[in-house]
Amino acid sequence: MVFCIFMVLLPLAMRQYMINLPLICFFLAIVVYGCKKDDDNDSPSNLPFITSMQPLSGAKGTIVTLKGSNFSNDISLINVYVNGKYADVIAASASEIQFEIPAGAGSGLISLVVAGKGTSGPLFNFIYTVTVSVFSGYSLIPGNIDGNPTTARFNAPAGIAIDQNNNLYVADELNHTIRKITPVGNVSTFAGNGIAGHQDGLPGIARFNQPVGITFDATNGFFYVADKGNHCIRKINLAGDVFTVAGIPGVPGYVDAPGFSARFQSPAGVAVEGELASVYITDQGNHCIRKLDDVGVVTTFAGSTIAGLQDGVGGAAKFLTPEAITWDTTGYLYVTDVANHNIRRITKTSRLVSTAAGSGADGYQDGSPAQSMFSQPHGLMAENNTVIVCDTYNNRIRQIIYGSSVTTLSGDGSAAFSDGIGLLAKFNKPGGIVKDKNGNYFITDTGNNAVRRMIVD
Repeated sequence: MVFCIFMVLLPLAMRQYMINLPLICFFLAIVVYGCKKDDDNDSPSNLPFITSMQPLSGAKGTIVTLKGSNFSNDISLINVYVNGKYADVIAASASEIQFEIPAGAGSGLISLVVAGKGTSGPLFNFIYTVTVSVFSGYSLIPGNIDGNPTTARFNAPAGIAIDQNNNLYVADELNHTIRKITPVGNVSTFAGNGIAGHQDGLPGIARFNQPVGITFDATNGFFYVADKGNHCIRKINLAGDVFTVAGIPGVPGYVDAPGFSARFQSPAGVAVEGELASVYITDQGNHCIRKLDDVGVVTTFAGSTIAGLQDGVGGAAKFLTPEAITWDTTGYLYVTDVANHNIRRITKTSRLVSTAAGSGADGYQDGSPAQSMFSQPHGLMAENNTVIVCDTYNNRIRQIIYGSSVTTLSGDGSAAFSDGIGLLAKFNKPGGIVKDKNGNYFITDTGNNAVRRMIVD
């Protein structure tokens, strides 16, 4: 490379210093030889070349063998990447390399670099490993006890949210409280005194009546709660102080209006969006989606009080007891439409409601979104066109890749309790799900009165 640069600079030197012709010929001979040597080093015959790879698919820890030429016996000169993620090389020769598939790699091309020279290999199909374990509330017996993961007790935990520090917040429905779980699983009561009723105020004074949905507004530092039995929407600051922001406690109805003039009927889910903290609410008893804007006015965003199953824009759409609601990262709302046994998708700008997955029949079937079947799905979370759903009455955790497929991540369908890998794990009516910064999922296992952790890697 140095010689090639020199060849470019030489004519300039000739003009400036009038170098004689024999000397010029000498330098040219060196330059031509040097450039040829550089070209030879980078020629295709010297680059690593992959002829085969086995196996072509597998989970984390799978040992893969590459065969080819121009490899190396020196492992320190070899780098292998799976879908851009570094893999450990465990053995190498001039014609064969063995490496281990890293956790969470995902499907993608194999990339190989030997002594600074690189090439791409075949596509590796990564198979995720799903591991379920108890995170907090080990007993299957309901209770209301704060403490460490093994001593804490819940009573029908429902919705779940997470703050920026990976603390979990659970709507403990039949304890009428909001519980807080630290990243190591210790449980405390964040708000509510355990007595069903309605009372705003300090954490130990406040009362709820079957809180179901909860979400966190990270921008402004507030939690919003769908207080189902009180037919209203509550707001909690980071200190645990509780305020009512819409609806009249204990008075069901359907009225679009500011704050306390509005009426709900058994609101079940909440999702917050944007700096202005617009709150989207599944008004379950009214079979529609309501919106609480930044100035406290409640309007109907999609659906109407007429129950049914119909896609359409705004009020032309129909739902049947919608439960949970969430934003994904691409500007869409997803809703579990419980009694329609499917997942609905709402475009924010146009308010267009469509069916993301589910045929509308009660059952269990993976496959294409239109042919898939669910049974009263409750909680869900979404990002990048992928939706993870608590398929509650199928006792399973399902994954929807929008427009592509529905698969089962975990659960064997029986209403029971068991930790394990993938389909060997057992749930009892899972109700809510959230994902932390580390990529771990946390699930409220409502019927088992526990919070489970699901690791997908």
